[in-house]
Amino acid sequence: MELVSHVLLADSARPVAIWLILIILALPALLLLGSPEAMRHPKLALLEILGQARSYQQERERLEAEAVETVRFAEEMQVAAERAHESSQRWQELWRRTEKDADTAWQAWQDAEERLTRARTTAAFAAPGTPQTPAEYADRERFLHRALTHAVTDGDLPAEAWRAGWDPRLHPVEQELVLLTAINEHRQAVYRRSAAAERAAWHDSQVAFTAQDSLRRQAADAEQRADTVRKNLPVRERHLTPARPAWVHRTA
Repeated sequence: MELVSHVLLADSARPVAIWLILIILALPALLLLGSPEAMRHPKLALLEILGQARSYQQERERLEAEAVETVRFAEEMQVAAERAHESSQRWQELWRRTEKDADTAWQAWQDAEERLTRARTTAAFAAPGTPQTPAEYADRERFLHRALTHAVTDGDLPAEAWRAGWDPRLHPVEQELVLLTAINEHRQAVYRRSAAAERAAWHDSQVAFTAQDSLRRQAADAEQRADTVRKNLPVRERHLTPARPAWVHRTA
């Protein structure tokens, strides 16, 4: 009778309880129809029926546990797929920013190359020479200072360019040629770093997209498996019905 009480008190086993009650009520007729010999040993027959009920209950509990685990796994996979989608979006955005930075750096390098070409043409007609007076030397020094200030402020040269050892005795045309050569080299180096960062970001975005795609497929497979066993969920676990994540609607 302890088994009967257990079955009757279990919410998830009400069908079993109803079935068991009906079997017990109809036991005499069943014994007679099934085996007249069983009427001589009704206690053994009852134990056999209760054993079948116990086996049924155990199988039911196994199916319920399996359904709970399967549905929860599907829910976890959906969460993982959503996070992978968000991560992929962030990597895509980073790649777009680095691509834009690389394009900007390329254009800045080309502009520096063009200014250097013009300066070389101008320098061919200049009349270089050392300053003849302290005032002329001071003018050349001020010219170099202003040119360096503008170059650093505009990002054409790094801040440490001030320690590069510039020669203020050079003619302004020669100073500009030296300065523009340094700017061109700096802009080229910036572009190379930007291009490398863009390539790395593109690679990472592809890895993130592949991971996202793989997790989406796994989540879809897990959801299909969950759908097949959801009917076996116990009543207390019926809330384990994960809603479709946002990426499902976006990619449908």
